[in-house]
Amino acid sequence: VVSTQSTGSSGINAEYGKQWYQRRVRGARQAPHFLETRNMFRLCIFAVCFLLAAASEYHYGLINFPSVLYVKPGDDFELPCKSDHGGAVRIFLPDESVPSHEDLIEHSKRLLEESQRTIFVMEIEEASQSGVYTCAVNHGPGIAEVYSLASCRVIVMDLCEEFECDLQLGETCTADYSTGAAVCGCQFECDRVFDPICSDTCELNWNECSMKELSCEDKIPREIMSKGFCPAIVAPTVRHLNTDGSMDIVVEVGEFVSLTAGLVVDGTPLATIEWKFFPADGGDAQEILNVRETYEFTTSASASGVYEAKIVHCKKAELAVINRYSVTVEEVEPTSYVDPEPDNIVFPTDDYPGGYPVCSVFPGGVVEAFNAGAASYNMACSHVLASDVFSGGDYSNPWFIYGTFDEIDGRKGALSAMIFYLGASAFEVQRGWIVNPGDGGEKLVLEEGVSQVIGESGCSVVFENLHLAVDCPAFMAYYDGIMAGHIKIKGPENTFAPLVKGRGNFGLCFDNNSGFRVNWQVGQTDGRCKIANDAPACTEVDATCGDYYKDPLGSTVAEWPWGVTGQGATVSCNELNCGDDSPTDSEKCALSQAHQVAAELKNKGEADIAMAGRSACSFDQCEWAEEVISRGCPQKNPPIPKLCV
Repeated sequence: VVSTQSTGSSGINAEYGKQWYQRRVRGARQAPHFLETRNMFRLCIFAVCFLLAAASEYHYGLINFPSVLYVKPGDDFELPCKSDHGGAVRIFLPDESVPSHEDLIEHSKRLLEESQRTIFVMEIEEASQSGVYTCAVNHGPGIAEVYSLASCRVIVMDLCEEFECDLQLGETCTADYSTGAAVCGCQFECDRVFDPICSDTCELNWNECSMKELSCEDKIPREIMSKGFCPAIVAPTVRHLNTDGSMDIVVEVGEFVSLTAGLVVDGTPLATIEWKFFPADGGDAQEILNVRETYEFTTSASASGVYEAKIVHCKKAELAVINRYSVTVEEVEPTSYVDPEPDNIVFPTDDYPGGYPVCSVFPGGVVEAFNAGAASYNMACSHVLASDVFSGGDYSNPWFIYGTFDEIDGRKGALSAMIFYLGASAFEVQRGWIVNPGDGGEKLVLEEGVSQVIGESGCSVVFENLHLAVDCPAFMAYYDGIMAGHIKIKGPENTFAPLVKGRGNFGLCFDNNSGFRVNWQVGQTDGRCKIANDAPACTEVDATCGDYYKDPLGSTVAEWPWGVTGQGATVSCNELNCGDDSPTDSEKCALSQAHQVAAELKNKGEADIAMAGRSACSFDQCEWAEEVISRGCPQKNPPIPKLCV
């Protein structure tokens, strides 16, 4: 919406200028942004009075027109064009054509009276579009310059729209449209009602609003620690590692490392502890989340660098205590895997070159390693099953598989979960056929035979044949949902070759001869996680376990039993039947399934669990599904075999 005001021109000049301008306006009024030309006479009276009052003070020269004008969208604005020597003054809109040089000279020749001080004002309502406005002044007789032109770029924009203020600190944006600048400031109007609070900086504040205002001003984030007056402040007791607060640690790949922040006795309020890792290769610093007093990890080649623990009390950064660990991970030469037990097994043989590299966890805490030898372990809580910190020769993309073990029906060593770490991603399969994607989201809703991608891990999972099957770039894993699981290392298709333990491989699937903790246990080791490693494995051989020497796939080659099936099922059977013990129906069924899955993975590279593999089960498939689901945590939509629906 456009209207105009003009003051200063009179007589023939004014009348001619008005007629010439209106001729132009008539053609433009058809555009929607034109409404009318306001009462010229009324405004001229006002402008003449203004000019007479200020004539001795303001001088505009030949033409005075702003070069740039910032306007907020939707606001009204005025665009004045001024001249001390104006015969006729006009402002052309962005979509209008400015007269040519010849036209402007011709118009000036028609001006008969001398020029005088003139102000021409264009008013724009509800600005919405930027553009260039042009002012043309015809000076008339007596002025060397026949006419003058000036342009104004009108910029219609919200100056605060793309101006980023710290909203967490309560900053707000203030725009100055006279300069086109915007600034962040603290615009608070706190009342004076006394409602004391104690902030986490251990400061007493008049009320919550005054605390936020203070944070906005000094740029220190604050939260409410408690309502009312602050409690007695007690500083924490902190230990420096050395005089310079640093310590050097040299370890090998695969070793377990435990770093302490140095907090001896916590304070009031509790101190905050921030952990950071600065890679030795010069990569970006990484925040270590969800860790407080102690940071524990198993080393890989990419773990070399500086680990920093910063202890801060009451957010007093100047009083922070920083302890640093310089960790150097030394690489070791790869060695061929040799399992000392059992001595009577030679695998592979010339006749049977071996199978796909498979590691299986059987009921009773029995682990059959990649070389088909097996052993019984006392396990509780978390243990490393397998890893490759140089997966595919890539140091930056290691993978780890942990197993979580507990008691089931009074017997230890039941696999309750498998946790997978791949680079920066992690996920977990749990008892009851539960898949936790590890990103804080909802557990996956599984449907039989439907594969689902797990976050950004590069892995997928499918519920099929009463198992969770996990498919990752470097390995496959199967979990029966209750107590047994399997890991198959991927390699060239249809390649049977023994797996050689490399410098980046460790865990119970490779050996039990190394590791910082007993039986490759990680994390907590006390209380319910304490293990009795001196408890001997069962040395008796139960006659009922002889069937597990046979190949469940129907092989008649008696001299290949270990190469075909491995020791795991037999050792597990002996453990379950040791002395006066006897397996439960669930253990019998889990062992029968694990026996066939292990054999199929070793010989076929994939598992297809048929009913024949459940020969020792007293449950049918639907009853077994109910048994497995009942053993896990409750879930809204548990996976059910289609034949049971």
